Amino acid sequence: MGRNRIIERNKARITSIILILLITGYNCLNTENTKDIVKDSNSSMNNQNMVISEQKETEQEENVGKIDKGNLSIPIDYDFLEENYGVYVENICTNPQSIFENSVVLSLVKDDLDYEKYMRSKLPEIPEEDHDYFVIDFNGDGVDDYLVCFHGILCSGSGGNLIRMYVEENGEFVERLSVTAEIFIEDPHKHAAIAVLNKRVDGYYSIVFPWTYNRVWSYDREKGRYDSYKYADEE
Repeated sequence: MGRNRIIERNKARITSIILILLITGYNCLNTENTKDIVKDSNSSMNNQNMVISEQKETEQEENVGKIDKGNLSIPIDYDFLEENYGVYVENICTNPQSIFENSVVLSLVKDDLDYEKYMRSKLPEIPEEDHDYFVIDFNGDGVDDYLVCFHGILCSGSGGNLIRMYVEENGEFVERLSVTAEIFIEDPHKHAAIAVLNKRVDGYYSIVFPWTYNRVWSYDREKGRYDSYKYADEE
């Protein structure tokens, strides 16, 4: 009787030892597998990071020397415009000049400057406006025309800043566009792009502003000014 108890007790011990060994071995095997999985995962992530890094370097190399086309949330789709119209000038806002250095431009915006001066006399805390202009021939007659950009509290709104276009016709400048647009980015003298297309309506080149994506602005002879029509892909 006592002998049988000893045998049964030893069997139980042996069984327990075997179970412990099996469990320990299983856990060790799982640990090794886990290490391999983690190692493979880390290797994949490293490879992916290398690919991303190479892509970024390639993009940076491709962008070297390209024209700054602006950096707004709704950029101009140059590829689409080039395919459908041709782009005459990618960005006319590359060389901002002060209106105070051009007597002709000063005379064109005299009313705006007088208004600003009057408002500051009433509200001295209002800071002075910033004014830049750009030169381009909008109607292809060989004479420089002007695009004037205003930046400041008096010229700003929810849509951006005031822009006026003056085109020379028969010896005098005529205003052909007055629009509020998101042209200034980061600071008053860093402008987003305005593109000019190889599309002419009634003798005037059509233009595209950055915030309107592919929306083409063309001259309307009946209205005597530029107007916004259909999107380029709707024409």
